[in-house]
Amino acid sequence: MQASVVVLLAALGLASANALPRDVCTGTYVCPTETNNGIPLAHEFDNPGEIACFYGVTNPNEGPVGPVLPSCDYDSSTGALTSSNIFQDGECPTEAECWLGTLPPKRA
Repeated sequence: MQASVVVLLAALGLASANALPRDVCTGTYVCPTETNNGIPLAHEFDNPGEIACFYGVTNPNEGPVGPVLPSCDYDSSTGALTSSNIFQDGECPTEAECWLGTLPPKRA
């Protein structure tokens, strides 16, 4: 019943996907722990207004600077995906994860 009401309202132009309620993060946005295809988070960097999430397996012998890793960038205030680097479309989750804890999570 609820789905048919939404379909009817959408057909009348009174509802859209943007008008439907969405969860709001009351904590801090952080990188998703893996991509849509299961590639693990390697490094996370918080820059002003942005979260840079690098994915893949790093070589411990190379230290923090190694081969260029694919990344997904997110807006730090909305959690929305802003860009995907090296990855094909659809690899990056469309939204960063919301962390509600009192201390930042232990990240890569």
